[in-house]
Amino acid sequence: GSTVEKEATILASQGIIDTKDFKLDAGVTRLQLVKILVNAKGFNPYLKGMNDLSFTNGVGAKDSTDYKYVQLGVMYGVIQDKKEEFKGDELVTREEISKSLVKLLGYDKIAEIKGLINIPYVDGNTISEDKAGYVSLAGGLKLIEASSDNKIRPKDTVTMSELIKAVYMALGNLQK
Repeated sequence: GSTVEKEATILASQGIIDTKDFKLDAGVTRLQLVKILVNAKGFNPYLKGMNDLSFTNGVGAKDSTDYKYVQLGVMYGVIQDKKEEFKGDELVTREEISKSLVKLLGYDKIAEIKGLINIPYVDGNTISEDKAGYVSLAGGLKLIEASSDNKIRPKDTVTMSELIKAVYMALGNLQK
């Protein structure tokens, strides 16, 4: 009986989310985000030409499922591979999922053009500079929504409910 019940059911039936031990109002960790977005695009652990990760730790053993998910996340452009720890347990913000979803959709070139997209939100000045175009585009595509007082809350932790809605909306725009 939740507001995203339909979306959650559809995503679960497509194997994108696992509704076991599921809390809609809970925050979303970076690893959960990667897994859900990779599942949306297609989880294929046997894909040829995948590179080893540069992450120093936090991704598990090379033969682990988590490692494969992070590899595919990098390949799909959902996350950036860096020579640092992968913080998979860290909760992600609304601006971070905006960037990941826009990249998943392949619209990052548009989001990167400075000054192309105006920021219509009251709290637009709180968006990290490198994510402003992404947040604005995600808002325009209805992947994330502003509150009734036109706040986008970029630094707030995203909830599972918000992510489900965002992924569901993104799937309508996703070319597999």
